Amino acid sequence: MMQLRQLDMKRITEEERRMASVLAKKEEEKKRESHKQSLLKEKKRLTINNVARQWDLQQQRVANIATNEDRKDSDSPQDPCQIDGSTLSAFPEETGPLDSGLNNALQGLSVIDTY
Repeated sequence: MMQLRQLDMKRITEEERRMASVLAKKEEEKKRESHKQSLLKEKKRLTINNVARQWDLQQQRVANIATNEDRKDSDSPQDPCQIDGSTLSAFPEETGPLDSGLNNALQGLSVIDTY
C-alpha cells in the first residue's frame, strides 16, 4: 500500500496513505482479537471436556469400589482404607503416602480423640 502511487489514473495522496494504513492496522487488530477469542473458546471447550471425562472416570471408580465392597463379607473387621494403621487411598493410582500436613492432622485428631 505504501508503494502505490496511482489508482485508477488518480494520484494517491499522503493523507490517503495514512488513512489506509490506519484502517489496515485496525483490521489486523480485529483479526488478532478474533483469533485470540477463538483460542480461548477452544481452551474452555477442551477444559470442560477434560473435567467431564475425569468426573466420569471418578464416578466409575466409585461405582466399582461400591460394587467390590458389596461383594466382600460384611463381617470384615478392617476398614477397607486402613491396613495396620496406615491410610490407603480408595483410588489405585493414588498409592503414595498422604502429604505430611494431612497425615499430621489425622494423627493429631486420633490423639485428641483418645483423651
